Amino acid sequence: MLRVMLAALAAAVTAGEEQLARHRNLGKAFFENPTTHALAVEEFRKALRLAPGSARERLNLGLALLANGQTKEGIAEIESAQRQDPSIPHTWFNLGIQYKRAGEHDRAFRQFEGFVRRAPSEPAGHYNLGALHKLAGRTAEAIKAFEKASQLDPTLAAPHFQLYNLYRQANRREDAARRLEAFRRAKDLQANAAVPEDMEWSFYSEILDAVDPRAADAPPARPPVFASRRLAAPGGAGDGSLHVLDAEGDGRPDLLARIGGQLTLFAGGGIRSKISDGVRFAAPGDFNNDGLADLCVLTGTGASLLLNTKGRFAPRPLPAPPGAYTAAVWLDYDRDYDLDLILFGPRNVLLRNQGPAGFADRSADFPFVSGKGRSAMPFRLIADTKAWDLAVTYEDRPAVLYRDRLGGRFEAIPLTAIPPGAILTSAIDFDHNGSLDLVYQVSGKTRVLVNLNNGSFRPGPEAEGAAAPADFDNRGVLGLHSRSGAIALAAADFNLDGRGDLAVLAGDGALDLLTNRTSTPHAWMRVTLAGVKNLKLAAGAEIEIKAGSSYQKRVYEGFPVLFGLRDHRSADAVRITWPNGLIQNETNQAAGRGILYKEAQRLSGSCPQVWSWNGREFEYVTDVLGVAPLGALPVDSLEHIRIPRLAARDGFFELRLTEELAEVAYIDQVRLLAVDHPASTEIHLNERFQPAPYPPLEIFVVERGRRPATSDLVVAAGWIDWPDASQFLAREQSGTPYRMPSLQVPDGKGGWRTAAAAFGLPAGKPKSFAVALHERIGTFRIDTDLPVVWQRLELAERSPARPVVRELTPSSARLGYRGFSRVRIDPQRKAPEMFFYPAPLAASMWNPTPGLYTRYGDVSELTQSSDDRFVIMGSGDELSLRFIAAALPPAGRGQTRSFVLAVDGWAKDQDPNTAHSQSVEPLPFHGMSAYPYPAGEKFPDGEVHREWRRRYNTRPALRFLRPLSD
Repeated sequence: MLRVMLAALAAAVTAGEEQLARHRNLGKAFFENPTTHALAVEEFRKALRLAPGSARERLNLGLALLANGQTKEGIAEIESAQRQDPSIPHTWFNLGIQYKRAGEHDRAFRQFEGFVRRAPSEPAGHYNLGALHKLAGRTAEAIKAFEKASQLDPTLAAPHFQLYNLYRQANRREDAARRLEAFRRAKDLQANAAVPEDMEWSFYSEILDAVDPRAADAPPARPPVFASRRLAAPGGAGDGSLHVLDAEGDGRPDLLARIGGQLTLFAGGGIRSKISDGVRFAAPGDFNNDGLADLCVLTGTGASLLLNTKGRFAPRPLPAPPGAYTAAVWLDYDRDYDLDLILFGPRNVLLRNQGPAGFADRSADFPFVSGKGRSAMPFRLIADTKAWDLAVTYEDRPAVLYRDRLGGRFEAIPLTAIPPGAILTSAIDFDHNGSLDLVYQVSGKTRVLVNLNNGSFRPGPEAEGAAAPADFDNRGVLGLHSRSGAIALAAADFNLDGRGDLAVLAGDGALDLLTNRTSTPHAWMRVTLAGVKNLKLAAGAEIEIKAGSSYQKRVYEGFPVLFGLRDHRSADAVRITWPNGLIQNETNQAAGRGILYKEAQRLSGSCPQVWSWNGREFEYVTDVLGVAPLGALPVDSLEHIRIPRLAARDGFFELRLTEELAEVAYIDQVRLLAVDHPASTEIHLNERFQPAPYPPLEIFVVERGRRPATSDLVVAAGWIDWPDASQFLAREQSGTPYRMPSLQVPDGKGGWRTAAAAFGLPAGKPKSFAVALHERIGTFRIDTDLPVVWQRLELAERSPARPVVRELTPSSARLGYRGFSRVRIDPQRKAPEMFFYPAPLAASMWNPTPGLYTRYGDVSELTQSSDDRFVIMGSGDELSLRFIAAALPPAGRGQTRSFVLAVDGWAKDQDPNTAHSQSVEPLPFHGMSAYPYPAGEKFPDGEVHREWRRRYNTRPALRFLRPLSD
């Protein structure tokens, strides 16, 4: 009886722990999503109710409250957690940051003193302590703290910059020069960093939720039971390989087998289709982005390309130099949303995919080492970064790690842990800690090289012979499974019954499919992905699953991925990191089914948003600086936009510029134009996105309601779902760049002729503009292949009235942190994003670009003129502008007043193919001929601009997102 009671008690405890883990998982997933912070609060409240004495749960609730904008309540919960358990460093760090932001410097100082005692090796604590010493005038103590932070992490730029300023003020010139040089080196190292430096963030800023150590625990595995079916008879091959792919695009895994030199596809449960003979190596990859995996095959004479059409493969030209290549790998090395091809052999070759234009030899772009390549595997050395690194093994030397430095740049680093002759078989999170480990075969064994996520590795498990990572019992834990006599294995749910099967290729050429018949009570889910803006096959996306204490991570390879869930009937969180870095969270996903996740559309980069006070609230107007996106096209830095509704409040016209997306905004000058015109008319501007040369502002006064049959003035309105820099690059490489809009009229011969080659387009969110023509026209059309949605295209009648224009400059301009507007996104992209000002969210779906931004506070002097001393805004920032209403006389009789906002500046998004996308620097300036500017040009470096940098550019980027596995 006692034994039964103890067993029941243990089961109850286990159930309670799993429920607690579920609330933690959901809480963190909701915390990550900027639209669901309120749900995060709810989940962490439930966790706290299950563990009312847990300081951890109370801390997490406090952090969720802060993210939800409930600052006072969040601080109170974290203070309570600190009283419960003063040993938790997180409470000291987060309270220190909150008190510091509130200007309560003494309280913040005490918190950071407590923090550095508990986490003495965390540089952010010493840095913030130094900043508070500096504010209090304790220079010696500040220097000591900044030096400690710098000693702990010499790659941090901010401590060097602070020390440079303090040494310079103390006339310690040599020390100042040394620190300035160290600062510049640190900034150079961070130039392409995927994670920005933020001294108000540390490991202790995040939800206290490390991967549960039970993630790799599971009940003992049942011995798998298989039903064997022979797919190919023995043939004395002695050599071969297996690949899983979805050849027919039907959502069902198929098997590609190279047995000796014969390449064969086994599709639809085993239907055999011979593809080619004399094959030494085969690499599947969707080179034309049609959602079907094509093939690169290597023979004794060279490399060839086979195009897949629903499981049928046909040759296509591949301009690779002839040669006996030994390995091939598909990798989007230049981040333009198509797969490039790397060939290894006596001559190593990089072929850049240029779409319809074919492939171009760009071997000089890649730092190939000498050696006979044997296998290659893309993976992430550091989890949750934008980099896709490449591990390559060689016959005649240890492996090499090609580190992705972004922008198409790689660096070769020795990977001596993998010996010569090894064959890489997979990159998978074998130990369930969020990092991708490498599995390889060498010397008759299969070994796991465990990735420590810090640039180093350690040896992991190994098995005799060929082995594959698999979970045949759906326990949610991987094991190395081998078969006697096998030379290659491939695991997948081939028959889609929720149990992993195994294909086995023997040394004698026999190929068997082992269908899993294991009777298991464990649940499962199967995940398939479909890209929209990303690669359609979504190869390279990462899928993370949390269910109670279970955590799993897989790299998607273009076919369904099976996850075992133990006894969980749903996954708490499914987190997808798409190939372009955008994150999609799905919560409470039911088990026992296959789920197709289509990429949820949202814009990661656009332009600053404009808001106006309309007499009742701040109203969304549109975006600005869509004419000035850096790094993609030549740009015009000055944009004018109409403000439909603007009312004075307390004697001021008020406008807001907010940075909502993954980009940097550089705001140099802001002006408000008051335009008086007859009440029966409306105004339109010639402001639009168009190629150079850029015309000066022209304001057209148009008779309202008149639609002439012919005119020399066209009024247009609409919006564009901008392609990103990677899409522009792909079109340029294909030889078919985007066609900018042109206006065409009938030519009288049944065709069309161009009347305005540079018609232009709305620069971003909904805008209107007018185009003056050199002739009167009637019927017309607009020709372009850019994704422009035209909401209005019509002829207009000009008014003879002349507008009266008066100009205001800001009476005040303040920069501060606001957070992120709630947004409504049309999943079909049939309408632009709509932003809502009330109740902003505290965090976003992306981190700000690394670098130094303008410090918060008064920035009025920076907005007065176009002088290359601008406000640098990052994600979550808001620029509040006020203009004195009384500076304008009343509008005349019979007149009405319209407003136009003039903004001079630039915007830069985070796309890997935007120039310098991963850093605030180099700064743009009005005299540059292009961005990036050539070697003979540089940003102004006189005393005025140096002082501007010293006074204003002192704020490191914040950090909002951390990985699910932290």
